[in-house]
Amino acid sequence: MEVKAGYSRLKALLELLSIDLSSAYRFPMAELYAALYAFFLIVSAIPHIGGIGGMTIFLIYLYFSTVLPKFITNILMAKNIAFGFAGEVEKGLMQTYLTYPLKRLDIFIVKILTCILIPFTYFTLTLLLASYLLYPEVFNLYGFQLLLLILSVTGPCILFGAIVVAASLLIKRGGASLGMGVALYFAIAILEIAMLYFAGTTRRYEYQVALFILEPLFAFASHFGGSLLPFIHLPTLTFEESAVYLIAHYAISIGVLAAVALHFIRRFEPT
Repeated sequence: MEVKAGYSRLKALLELLSIDLSSAYRFPMAELYAALYAFFLIVSAIPHIGGIGGMTIFLIYLYFSTVLPKFITNILMAKNIAFGFAGEVEKGLMQTYLTYPLKRLDIFIVKILTCILIPFTYFTLTLLLASYLLYPEVFNLYGFQLLLLILSVTGPCILFGAIVVAASLLIKRGGASLGMGVALYFAIAILEIAMLYFAGTTRRYEYQVALFILEPLFAFASHFGGSLLPFIHLPTLTFEESAVYLIAHYAISIGVLAAVALHFIRRFEPT
């Protein structure tokens, strides 16, 4: 009986995963996303300029050339979350999933995998491959450190997705959730610009900490000696200090997801 129950739960889990994958990434959407990532990341490569170090060029590439891929990733997450969480609540599908022989945590993990982790992985792996092909000498010099740099670029997407999930479970309407996600993207972008301005011009510690946690790429840029923007002056950090800011950034994202998961398991009512 226990084997049968276990099999039933696994079968239901795979069925739910298949439904989510087929609806969010049906052909040719997955291939289109991969092509767009590769296209924008490769064609926007910044050539080497005499007198400017390879790491400085690489940092500028990571900041400016990832603007469109990051936008695509965040909007893809917002779309998946809006229709994978709120939209299914609105249509009554979530109520049906809750009758499956699955724990609520199982459903939540599948949704996070398809809505957030798959786009995040697309972005991270494509950026890693493009960076290696375009700047192999930087990889040879810095190795593992560049992986943390790339994670500092793609990490804000997870934080964005976590906040959108929290909001979508409260809104419970697909279209409204998508609109909120788009508005949130631009609100975070404005906040980043504001933090960058205040951190670089006032040089106050609290603004700098907020900036480094919100966008840990700036923490690594301050370590490697590039401010990314000529009029912004940030303190020089050690590599370990930069890594701590990156860990803090991911810890906040995980904390938000854990809080939302707890709400979904204990208090969420799909009505």
